[in-house]
Amino acid sequence: MFRFILALVLAIAPSSAFAAWHVATSQHFTVYAAGSQSAARDAAIRLEKFHVALRYLSGATAPSTPIRVTVFLVADMDAVQEVRPFGGEASPASTIPPCAVRTRS
Repeated sequence: MFRFILALVLAIAPSSAFAAWHVATSQHFTVYAAGSQSAARDAAIRLEKFHVALRYLSGATAPSTPIRVTVFLVADMDAVQEVRPFGGEASPASTIPPCAVRTRS
């Protein structure tokens, strides 16, 4: 009976739940990419460069313990729904901080 229930759950589970997520971590960001490892790494590098530029332009000092922001790199806005922890409308503005969603377009 247990095997039947397990097989049923696996059969009806969305295939995207089993998609390979690639992760790249930098000092200030953790990037999850549904695409490739290089996409995750490139996004983390670009985000770090942007972070340095913003800190320089604003004159802000680096905090002693930086908060690492989680970023999901997905294909489109429909894919945002799959990474949201509580469902709801697919909007990057409604994600739970410190979390950001960026679509590849």
